[in-house]
Amino acid sequence: MASYFKNVLWIVATAALLLSCGDTETQKKKLDFQKVPSREVPTREKPLETEVDNDRIEIQKQLKEQARKDWPNDFVTQEYWVSKQLEDYQIMRSLPNNAIKAQAERDFPLDFSTQKYWYHEQMQAKNRME
Repeated sequence: MASYFKNVLWIVATAALLLSCGDTETQKKKLDFQKVPSREVPTREKPLETEVDNDRIEIQKQLKEQARKDWPNDFVTQEYWVSKQLEDYQIMRSLPNNAIKAQAERDFPLDFSTQKYWYHEQMQAKNRME
């Protein structure tokens, strides 16, 4: 990237130098800036994490409300709990949909840490039983 900008800077400086000299022949020539290599921007198939995730925003709002009810004057705990729940929400979202995940979501709504723990315990037990 730095090399690209050095090339562009060199071309601009050279153009300025050539245009500032008294040679009318040089002044008549137009510099072709089109020859500066352009970089193609790759397209994304998935949206970036920074793009708006309406479900996550709604979940965060609900989690903050719950944290305020559970710990009305303990803002550090509220912040930690909401942060941990959002982290576990992302993990639960990334897991494949199956009956165990659905059961965890039904049994522990808005408690993503418990969902994650219960899901992993159930999956380990299932694997041991097979």
